[in-house]
Amino acid sequence: MSELISLMKWPLIASLALPWLLVYLGLHIVQRGVIFVDLALAQTAAFGTCMSMVAGYDVHDWQAMPFHLVLPSSAQCF
Repeated sequence: MSELISLMKWPLIASLALPWLLVYLGLHIVQRGVIFVDLALAQTAAFGTCMSMVAGYDVHDWQAMPFHLVLPSSAQCF
């Protein structure tokens, strides 16, 4: 039991301290109106990659490229 406590001590401290820090920094970002477009584009490209995998294509095949290009633009319509 003491090994578990010593192992989980720092993750517990981090999980209690980091949310307060991240909320504080996030509020400053929202107040400044900064929009992370690159993160949104990365998420939609990842969605296209996932859909090509669901359709049965290998991610590196040329047939998967339309999923990477078309699905992210159509996902923004939903």
